[in-house]
Amino acid sequence: MNNDTILDNRWRYTDMKLRDYLKIYKKINSRTQDNIQDIFNSIDFEYTDLSKPISNSQRKKLYRIIDEWEEANLLNGYFEYKINELIKKRYITNQEMLDILLWGVYIKERNQLDEYEQILFTEIGQDLYKQGIEEIKPIKEKKWSLTWEYIWSLLYLPNVKGSSWVTYVETLALTNAQEIERQATIQLQQNKKPNVEDSVFQNIIRKQQNRYISINGDKTSGALDSQVIEIANHSLLKAGEDIGNKQLQVRFIAEVDERTTDMCLSMNNMLFNVNDWNRFYRYSASDGKNVFYTVKGLKSGVNLPPINNHFHYCRSTITYLVDMPRDELNKNLMTNREKDAIQRWESFDFYDINRKMYRGEKLTKEEKRMVKDLYRALNKVPYYKAKDDQYIVRTLMIDDEDDIKKIIKQHPVDKIYKSLSYEAYSIKDGYHDNPNVYFYILGSKKARNMLEYNTVDGNVEVLYQYGKKFITRDYYTKNGKHYFLLEEYDE
Repeated sequence: MNNDTILDNRWRYTDMKLRDYLKIYKKINSRTQDNIQDIFNSIDFEYTDLSKPISNSQRKKLYRIIDEWEEANLLNGYFEYKINELIKKRYITNQEMLDILLWGVYIKERNQLDEYEQILFTEIGQDLYKQGIEEIKPIKEKKWSLTWEYIWSLLYLPNVKGSSWVTYVETLALTNAQEIERQATIQLQQNKKPNVEDSVFQNIIRKQQNRYISINGDKTSGALDSQVIEIANHSLLKAGEDIGNKQLQVRFIAEVDERTTDMCLSMNNMLFNVNDWNRFYRYSASDGKNVFYTVKGLKSGVNLPPINNHFHYCRSTITYLVDMPRDELNKNLMTNREKDAIQRWESFDFYDINRKMYRGEKLTKEEKRMVKDLYRALNKVPYYKAKDDQYIVRTLMIDDEDDIKKIIKQHPVDKIYKSLSYEAYSIKDGYHDNPNVYFYILGSKKARNMLEYNTVDGNVEVLYQYGKKFITRDYYTKNGKHYFLLEEYDE
């Protein structure tokens, strides 16, 4: 089963449940908008009256509304704290009453959504747990199931946005209310009666929905989607943890498209131990380079998706189907743009781009895209595994003495050199008839194997991606020629 099929099977039920939930959300949000309009209709003051105290009759009405909220169990957390602070005040202003009423509307909406979210999280968690059990096919026969208590515990753990889901949605209700209140204040200042049907309010409400849950064709995003994916992958992992086999492994699967991050791409098809230690390199967006990680099992945000080195909507997942070799899987996942990038490298379309990269010259937007496409393509090309006593060689013909001096300066002995561009090596004799600069690497293990892509007769090329680090182990000159012995550097 290839990765596309696994991803399709993995998220089919989840996407169906999210589409169903979006319909429920829109229905509840329509009632929320009605309640907001009721508040707007009750406004009987001007902008200049916002800081004036409400009347005794309005205060009593506010107390009755608060009593209704209490009976509905809506007084919790920071909302309850702010209400208790408000009712202690000798004077409550029109602004304060408007603020708390709008906040209450969104707290009520949040309370209604919570009931459906519990069902959503449970059903998706159970589905992914079941998928995990079916992939593992445990020998022990028992009724494998996931408890609501386990899912509930995940809602109190920091998620991809850095806070727990419970904290996030509580804050979201306040944020939404403040956005509506701010616009209502602006309209009062403009001597307009606020109307929730106005386009400006509808745009705010639309953005609030998209921030929470957005479905556009086959693409889903928003905070709810991120939380669902986190619960889904945790539930999938829990199946393997419950079975407890120390040799059990999972394979990381990135959803590969033009939006895939380098973090997920660098781990695509990596194998991880479920119940044992893992030591691996992956790209870190915050560090801007590959970083070495040591983690017991799988840890959310590190090697269990969604990966949160920087926030993004992540549909990567894991699978217990681990039979196919990683190199074979990666080659089959190359996109058309990535295949085109390799063809353009082979046809020398990259010559000028590579030269500009080496010289530090500014690239066009299209050139930057080509550089990134080739980089991603090479992530899916297997490494060339040279024998320990085998050299690969890169040859150059440099006429300009200043350029030769620059190369020597870039490669001081026993110092680290970081490649500025893509660097092609040959597993035989190099590319030039009469070169005067030679680079040799012994026992290469980190160059990408381009042999099957070589279209030029006699090409036996392997290729290093830009940013690769080397140590210069030796440098000497002989008969006017310059020789460098490099060694791959692993951080």
